[in-house]
Amino acid sequence: MPKLKIAPSFPAMRTKSRSRKKAADELFYPLRVRVLVPVDGFGRSYDDLHRWMDERAGRGLWGHNADCVPRYDLRDSTAFYMADPGLLVPFLEEFDLELAQGDPERPGESSYRLMGPMSGMNR
Repeated sequence: MPKLKIAPSFPAMRTKSRSRKKAADELFYPLRVRVLVPVDGFGRSYDDLHRWMDERAGRGLWGHNADCVPRYDLRDSTAFYMADPGLLVPFLEEFDLELAQGDPERPGESSYRLMGPMSGMNR
């Protein structure tokens, strides 16, 4: 798997979403990663994914919201928010997730974003 470079963008990104939870997650968590929903859906792995995040990130220290990235293949995507950037690669590998990419000419541009400083995040 290629090494990911996360470019900081401060201040925290605001969302145009009407979802209060998504807006709160975008402000609270410093890292967002967008992944493609598997072609056949998450199925039973959805519960495993949530359990994995609860065990490694800590309950209440990660978020998940429906999301969309304009794509040429029109697959659904979803966003996960986390406080610990060290969980990103293990998370993607554990569940064989594919980053959602908005523009195939600029891979990674909209797939993950460091949305705020990592300081102040306490367990």
